[in-house]
Amino acid sequence: MKRFFIITILCLSCAMGFAQWEDAMDFYDADTVNIEIDNDYFMPLHKAKRKYNWYAEQACAWQRVVEADPKNENAWRNFFFASYHYEANNWHDFDFINHKDSSQTAVVMRKMKAAIPNTYIFNLCASLFWLKEWGEIDKNVVINALDYGMYSIHVEVLRSLTYKLWEIDHDNELLSRAFRELYERRYFPERIMAYGWNLMLGMKDSAVYVANTSRDYEQMILMQEVFNARKDITIIPCSAIKSKAFRDYISKRLNIKPFVTDPNEVLTDEQRNTLFIRDLYGQRNQPVYLPMNIGYYSYLDRDSIYNEGLLLKYSTKRYDNISVARHNFKDVYELEYLTQPDYVYDNWQESDYVDRNIIFCVTKMADKFAQFGYKDDAKRLENFIGKVFRRDEMRAVSRLQYHQRWW
Repeated sequence: MKRFFIITILCLSCAMGFAQWEDAMDFYDADTVNIEIDNDYFMPLHKAKRKYNWYAEQACAWQRVVEADPKNENAWRNFFFASYHYEANNWHDFDFINHKDSSQTAVVMRKMKAAIPNTYIFNLCASLFWLKEWGEIDKNVVINALDYGMYSIHVEVLRSLTYKLWEIDHDNELLSRAFRELYERRYFPERIMAYGWNLMLGMKDSAVYVANTSRDYEQMILMQEVFNARKDITIIPCSAIKSKAFRDYISKRLNIKPFVTDPNEVLTDEQRNTLFIRDLYGQRNQPVYLPMNIGYYSYLDRDSIYNEGLLLKYSTKRYDNISVARHNFKDVYELEYLTQPDYVYDNWQESDYVDRNIIFCVTKMADKFAQFGYKDDAKRLENFIGKVFRRDEMRAVSRLQYHQRWW
């Protein structure tokens, strides 16, 4: 009770004016501060539910708490999350993504490192918000954060730590437990899992898959790790290509020379990804699979990209990809769930994304089949789309219209 009153007084003092901190640590000047002191505030980074001004108030309040008690780990934790959510949601005032290391949240991390280094809370926050000035991310920081908090942290934070560790230390013994925990908590909805399973079904043996968005590969990694499903597929997230440790892992796994670029040449992420894919294909002389969001690989030669249904394949060797797509839609893919009722409610926007992606792919391929004279195959896909439309006409139409606007 005494601790509650002390924190309340500190919060009220924060409301009297701007919270000042050296290094220009200024937050929103709140009229009132409704501080939360329980663990429910320990929320994931990308699931903020309140308006950004509320997080500014929280940051202001928790700043006062850590100033009064610099060893208060829970206060640092809440200060970090409040600061992050405030800046991430206040996008019209601050370009948070491109100026991460000059952000107020970066100042919080520097102060936290000085106040409570080598603690669980610092390791946790640093794993989620590592600064460039600290060099390559220390895998021991991620290991300690994941090992200590695996069964208590929010599932979204568990997901972030698990895949970060997977990128920097594939063989770590913690991964089997972490992926199993994600599966037990049902982090990925059924439709996300089904989408990933169909992508895996459409790949040849010993395939290499270079993916971009998390919903195009994360559920596949989980199935590999938990169920040993399609372990022959090498999954390469674009986000990991910039990591030397990950590139070394890939070169060792595929028995190829490590990918290197001119250190004096400044490359965009898209340019680096393009060079990596070309180098990978050139050394193995085997096709590389890509997701449908080909815009992220805009520097690839479009004449070397083939549509096989739900996936694209990068290959300089010409082949009949339409026949492969016919086989995939007829004998490989398991898409019947799209015509069935949603037995389990799922409010993930990402699930809508993968469903729209499939509907778009089926519609485009039906047109291709008709164009090449495969009328029976085209009719079968058109009938399938018709069933999806009848199940939920407005939802399905909106999905298709969305993709037609953006593809």
